[in-house]
Amino acid sequence: MMKNKKFIWIFGAFLVFLSSLFAQTIEIAPFNSKFLNYSNENQSSIEIPPPMSLPPALYSSAPPSFDLRSYKRTTPVKDQGTAGSCWAFATYASLESYLLSNGETWDFSENHMKNTLSSSYAEGFDRKASDGGNQFMSTAYLVRWSGPISELDDPYNANSSTSPENIKPVKHVQEVVFIPDRQSPVDNNGIKQAVMKYGAIYTTMYYNNAFLAKGKNYYYNGSATSNHAVSIVGWIDNYSRTNFYGSASGIPPGDGAFIVKNSWGTLWGESGYFYISYYDSNIGKNCVVFNNAEPTNNYETIYQYDPLGWVTSVGFNSDTAHFANIYTANSNGLIQAVGFYTPVQNSQYEVKIYKNVSQNSPVDGVVATAKTGIISDPGYHTIKLSEDVSVSKNEKFSAVVKLKTPNYNYPIPVEMPFSGYSSKANATPGQSFVSKDGINWQDITTSMSGTNVCIKVYGSGRGIQVISPNGKEIWEQGSTQTIAWSYNGAVKGKIKIELLKNEKLVSIIATNVSIGLNGNGSYQWKIPASMGVSDSYKIRITNTDNPAITDSSDETFSIISGKIIVEHPYEKASFSRGTSQLIQWKSSGNIGSYVKIYLLKSGIPTGNIATSAPSKTNGTGTYLWRIPPNIMPGDDYSIKIVSVTNTEVYAISPVFSISGPSIKVTSPDGGETWYTGTKQNITWTFNGNTGCYVKIECLKGTTSTMVAQIFNSGSSGLYQWSIPATLKPSSDYKIKITSVNEPYITDTSDETFSISSGSINVISPSAGEIWKTGEVRTIVWKYEGNPGSYVNIQLTKDTQTFMTVANYVPIGNGGTGSYKWKIPAILTPGSSYRIKIVVSTNPQISSVSDNFSISSTTVNNMFNNKYLENYHDDY
Repeated sequence: MMKNKKFIWIFGAFLVFLSSLFAQTIEIAPFNSKFLNYSNENQSSIEIPPPMSLPPALYSSAPPSFDLRSYKRTTPVKDQGTAGSCWAFATYASLESYLLSNGETWDFSENHMKNTLSSSYAEGFDRKASDGGNQFMSTAYLVRWSGPISELDDPYNANSSTSPENIKPVKHVQEVVFIPDRQSPVDNNGIKQAVMKYGAIYTTMYYNNAFLAKGKNYYYNGSATSNHAVSIVGWIDNYSRTNFYGSASGIPPGDGAFIVKNSWGTLWGESGYFYISYYDSNIGKNCVVFNNAEPTNNYETIYQYDPLGWVTSVGFNSDTAHFANIYTANSNGLIQAVGFYTPVQNSQYEVKIYKNVSQNSPVDGVVATAKTGIISDPGYHTIKLSEDVSVSKNEKFSAVVKLKTPNYNYPIPVEMPFSGYSSKANATPGQSFVSKDGINWQDITTSMSGTNVCIKVYGSGRGIQVISPNGKEIWEQGSTQTIAWSYNGAVKGKIKIELLKNEKLVSIIATNVSIGLNGNGSYQWKIPASMGVSDSYKIRITNTDNPAITDSSDETFSIISGKIIVEHPYEKASFSRGTSQLIQWKSSGNIGSYVKIYLLKSGIPTGNIATSAPSKTNGTGTYLWRIPPNIMPGDDYSIKIVSVTNTEVYAISPVFSISGPSIKVTSPDGGETWYTGTKQNITWTFNGNTGCYVKIECLKGTTSTMVAQIFNSGSSGLYQWSIPATLKPSSDYKIKITSVNEPYITDTSDETFSISSGSINVISPSAGEIWKTGEVRTIVWKYEGNPGSYVNIQLTKDTQTFMTVANYVPIGNGGTGSYKWKIPAILTPGSSYRIKIVVSTNPQISSVSDNFSISSTTVNNMFNNKYLENYHDDY
């Protein structure tokens, strides 16, 4: 079922507006009457009717029965839940069935379609995510390449209203066939032919439980607007009319039923399917076949101005018209196809691409290619051009369509703003043009504000792309390397290969090189031994027939005099302190006779392992390294080997670990605040044999103060430190713990902690309390550490000190203090009072309570019971 959606159509005024605007030059196709009259005043859930109806069509006959399920051409029944998303489910029931017929199994995301076509999104319609929709909406979504999205990327959630916007579609839908409405209960050949040829088809119906018979047979013969979208998967001509006994519409006058797939789960109907009579008054209308979904590499680029798709059609009181869009190329590329809508069968088209057009006329340029043909079915179609057209970045080009729609005088499909449906449609002058004769053109926005014609242009990148080297490669002097590239049909003849350094030409590597075969080419380059060493090289490849077609490496690559590869330590190797390990490497090119070996930790050098280790002439080298017994354990070590004679030639090993006894300070480890005069736990962990005793030090900056030296056992340690009252407050303290037996085994707090002389916190009065004048109330506070022996108590109002309550009050015992205060009768009632407590000898330590109120006993007595009984809040 579809969720509620209310439109307020001011159609009379709209027609008057159009009449004056078009001056009888452009005429708009009649809107679907159900679309114009649509409202939810007397309905609880409905489908959004499509904005236009298509003319009738004729089709050949079909066999008496057919069922896609018998041919395994239907995907599993789904459940739309509480959302009005049946139109999305019917759309994908059709598309998934078509792809099954071609050997592809897919599960597409209805969630993404229902959400991103809502008013919350820039390219959405005037509907909520849970509202209904129609086939024109889902077609617009698919042919603009917003979908289909995989169900795995956006799983269905009936209650969701948001979906990710940057997911790429898994298919490119390039054609959708619209089947004109049935004209009678036996006018079924168009539907039947489409089901057999393509698969399940989208259609709509009016649903009410009163018209469901025997749980799986449905017949309705009223005039209500359709409120549900389903998919037809077959038919049975001799399905007995008596099967519909029990419907509130009675028994239909004849036999025959469509087999229909629903989206209410498999527990409904016949495992999610049901039968609907040929004589049902709504079935077989708004039929669509989503019958084409190509791989996403078919085209790389789409040019379009109509994300909301086909809203209606216009014309010049003739079945022939011309329409065009002017685009600006966003990059060098090829124009390969044009897409547009046709409203009737056997529409005759002529498509032209013009290059270098002006801003004001789509035909003020050079015709690059043209193609003519006949399109047999209404719907959206992609016409592959006779030849690819090359365009350059920022070049203006146009796609011009001449369309003849036999016996239908509105050939031009347009996207236009319509309140309550497509109000986000917009257009800019210079985009879309229309013409009655193909000679005299007018910008459509001069007659219809916010309107574009529905033409899309498809293309791909043009020319050559360097594949290798494309950045970060390291090539050696004297070696032979493969320069590789790809190309497309725009490239003819030979290519030239050049070497760039810092984006400037260094040398021409080769000219008149064959372009290659099947879109790929390569060249074997013997790098001269004298080629300068640098990390700023690029390769540029240029088409000699058309020098505008060129490409360079995306990033720089390096040419070096030699190359080193560290073979040991290998990745994730683990060594122990004090052991000997063999460092191994191999080399090529001229790296010299000796190398330096460094130890790195987290990529930063920590010391030299060897300053002059020999590297053999056969390209191998080894060095026996004794790991220092006092080295800090860690899992982020690596070895760097560098040529002594050419420091630009080096290699770094994978990361490895060094293990051994270690200590780790766990508390304090950064951010804590401890108070003088209190006891705090210093804790640590250790592994391996760290010795029997540890030394604990308190560090302030570079100054160390001995805390303790204690016995160490087990795998963790704890020391309760009585912080001296004389220790200077500061925020830059750390704790250092060191093995007494092995002083290199040590650790320090990761971050600094603070030591403070103490803190104080007012407990009472608390927020919202009301204290009365003349009463004795207890002011209570908590304190930590050794903030001082006495406190001063103040009363503030509106953040300003109002009066002194008491001075030099004893701070208290055991962390708690209090003072009994008789509230002066002279205090003015109010709600912005606070108590502030300040340490007498250290005013920097203070606390302020939350706001509380002081009230007057005299005022309160005025509100006696009789007054309260007569008091009413009547405003």
